[in-house]
Amino acid sequence: FAHHDTIFPLFLFIAGVSFPYSVAKQRAGGMSEGRIYAKIVRRGLTLVVLGMVYNGLFKLDFENLRIASVLGRIGLAWSIAAVLYLNFGVKTRAAIAVAVLAGYGALSALVEGNLAGYIDRQFLPGKLIYGSFDPEGLLSTVPAVVTAMLGMFTGEFVRRGDIRGGRKTLWMAAAAAALLAAGLAFSGVLPVNKKLWSSTFVCVVGAYSLGMFALFYYLIDVRGWKRWTFFFRV
Repeated sequence: FAHHDTIFPLFLFIAGVSFPYSVAKQRAGGMSEGRIYAKIVRRGLTLVVLGMVYNGLFKLDFENLRIASVLGRIGLAWSIAAVLYLNFGVKTRAAIAVAVLAGYGALSALVEGNLAGYIDRQFLPGKLIYGSFDPEGLLSTVPAVVTAMLGMFTGEFVRRGDIRGGRKTLWMAAAAAALLAAGLAFSGVLPVNKKLWSSTFVCVVGAYSLGMFALFYYLIDVRGWKRWTFFFRV
């Protein structure tokens, strides 16, 4: 587990944070639920196709084309998390997230060998980047959905008007500490591993993402220190 392993899930987390704002804006503009669903599906499929383009789709060598990709995982994980957001409340989605991490963790720990690699070999068409395994494969995309869900939980929490900014920061910092503790507590059984997107990896990078978000939310939104951000906004 290296620092660069945090970049991909952090991007997925931030995409999740923005979604509650996006949905609220679309609904305020009179967009129907059907159009919102269509937009989610279109965006997800677009990212999957763009990932295939990056992997050489236009070479038309379909036998050796890698279907899985970073963009594809973002598209699939974000889209599934978005559909869950539209259909279930916070408590139900939290239960789903816990069940996914516990279930994927149990499968990873109890099934002999690499189950994610086996499913890729059986069901993922095209080329696997490591021959017998793909880090953006099918089964390991399931826990990535929870990474996007963590961002959506954060986005809808920040939108709440009944809690002041300073208290929001403390709650987010506490949640980040809890995620980190959970990830480290189980890391002896389930290593923090990006290529498998292990359940402990979800917790640890979720803690990192939420902690960083809480820090900059406090500096920029609560304390109002914004002038230094101009370079980064550009």
